[in-house]
Amino acid sequence: MKREMCQEMNEMKDAESESVLLYFMQKLNDRSLMILKEGKPLLESQEEGMKPLLTALKSFGRTRLRGTVVVDKIIGKAAALLIAYSEPREVYCGTLSQRAESVFRRHRLTYHAERIVPEILCRTGDGLCPFEKAVQDSETPVKSYRALVLKVLSFGP
Repeated sequence: MKREMCQEMNEMKDAESESVLLYFMQKLNDRSLMILKEGKPLLESQEEGMKPLLTALKSFGRTRLRGTVVVDKIIGKAAALLIAYSEPREVYCGTLSQRAESVFRRHRLTYHAERIVPEILCRTGDGLCPFEKAVQDSETPVKSYRALVLKVLSFGP
């Protein structure tokens, strides 16, 4: 009886998480990233790539981002390491790479994804995303943050 109740509660929790994920994905609409603090938007961005996450860290700092809800369309390992650096309460995304999933698990972050893919490719689809390459051998959020700032700066204004 107890096991049946636990299973039923887990199924309800899964269904609730799925509906919250769908809600957030619809709210993104034409945005690529939203960061919510206590249910209110702290940041909304239409920019793609790593710039919105780096801007959030620079503008708000890790302390203010701690405990937020991050909603992003695409999360690869590079984004996952930045998100882990900010220590959010929960993460919702449309597409999550397997490497990003490993980062979230290692940092014990609660996450929900519509789909999980092997890698995040560059825009042309013929190779790994340059941000993913920049953190390919990195495992710590601090080192990754530095590498990604340098990568964004290398692209110019």
